[in-house]
Amino acid sequence: MSKCYLEAYMKTMDSFSDKDYLLSTILYSIAPTLAGEKVSSLVNFNKTRKRNLYSFWMKYKEEIIDVLNIEYFELKKTEDMCVVLFYNDNQLTDILSNARNQKFLSRFNYSNFNSNIECLEILKERYANLCPHEIGIFLGYPLKDVIDFVECPNKQCLLLGYWKVYNDIKDAQIKFNKFDSIKDKVVYLMVQGTEPSRILSYI
Repeated sequence: MSKCYLEAYMKTMDSFSDKDYLLSTILYSIAPTLAGEKVSSLVNFNKTRKRNLYSFWMKYKEEIIDVLNIEYFELKKTEDMCVVLFYNDNQLTDILSNARNQKFLSRFNYSNFNSNIECLEILKERYANLCPHEIGIFLGYPLKDVIDFVECPNKQCLLLGYWKVYNDIKDAQIKFNKFDSIKDKVVYLMVQGTEPSRILSYI
């Protein structure tokens, strides 16, 4: 995406009300998930940006979720920030139903794989101090890449994008390009003047 287009996007964002600014930020950040191409996306709302996304999220989150029609789970919340996982429930169920994923996650005390919420609660507990490496499973990263990231910290990754790729670089690049294309479309729609609440129907 050109620098000129990015500047136009930022200018458009600055003109939005607090609620539309929050909605637009989320739309861009989780666009691949909204499009059904990615099981989940992680967004950190904090007070340190030009506009206070943390307070906007606290105030408007229920209205925003009604527009997006997606599940969300607050993994970590402090006085200054809130880390939120936006996810497609059925896709997460499929991931947690995978026997190989279950075997890996059981190493970190995950047990009831029939409940997405219970697994997310464990993830939240483990997120209290540091971002747990197994979060990659919940984000839809390939199991082999997650395992290599955890067990082989000195291994050189082949590609760095939405995650560190250690194995199937071709498949990962296809996915990265698709994710980028979806997010670019959101930027294009915003710059063209599409109302944030209508963008979802075009993704």
